[in-house]
Amino acid sequence: WNMRSAYHNLPSFGGVEQKVGAQYRATVLDVSEQDKRICYDLTAAYPEEAGLISYTRSARMEGETVTVTDSVSLNEEKEIDFHLLTHKEPTINGSTAELAEGVTLSVSEGTVISVEPFEPTGFSGPILGSDTLYRIHITATAKDGEYTFTFN
Repeated sequence: WNMRSAYHNLPSFGGVEQKVGAQYRATVLDVSEQDKRICYDLTAAYPEEAGLISYTRSARMEGETVTVTDSVSLNEEKEIDFHLLTHKEPTINGSTAELAEGVTLSVSEGTVISVEPFEPTGFSGPILGSDTLYRIHITATAKDGEYTFTFN
């Protein structure tokens, strides 16, 4: 599980995950230390069957707030499933999730948040002090869209 992109902070498109290998990598498009911003093109990080026309991710830090924006264009409408992992069970309230250490995640309208607890295997002992980890799913069904995730 820990070597699959579905258990990292990456989305799947119609169930298709990022693949392994040097040819499946992101390209840095822009970095601004002054603006505390970075932008990647992740289109080539996925195989053809994902149906990506384009996929970029930008992240920006302003004070204590981090905003991640994913822009997606697919060749057809598919389920897009963004994944986030946490060691503490989040509390979901509409389009927000209360995470560990008082951090709040707010997501774009039109997405649905759900939580999947799982027991990590292959390790001796707890991970981050927990025998259970939580995979947050933020899903939408679309052909094109811009999805924003704000961490406060």
